[in-house]
Amino acid sequence: MSNFIAIIIKVKEFFNKIIEVMIMYSKIAVGNVKKSFKDYAIYFLTLTLAVCMFYSFNSIWSQKALIQMKSVSKLLILRRQFSPAKYE
Repeated sequence: MSNFIAIIIKVKEFFNKIIEVMIMYSKIAVGNVKKSFKDYAIYFLTLTLAVCMFYSFNSIWSQKALIQMKSVSKLLILRRQFSPAKYE
C-alpha cells in the first residue's frame, strides 16, 4: 500500500512540474507578443486589408448589373466595327 501512495505522490509531482513548465512557456510567449506587437499589428492589418479587397473584387465581378454592362459594351463594340462611319 505504501508503494502505491509513493507512486501517486510521484505522479502528482510530475504533473505539477509539467504545469509549471506550461505556465513558464505561456508567460514567455505573452511577453514576446507584447514586445513584437507592432510587427504583428502591421501583419494582421495588411492581411485584413487584402481579404477585404479580395472580397470586394469578387463581389463586384459577380453582380448581375456589371455582367449586363459587359454584354452591352460588347454589343456596342460590335456595332462600331460594322458601322464605323457613325461613331468616328
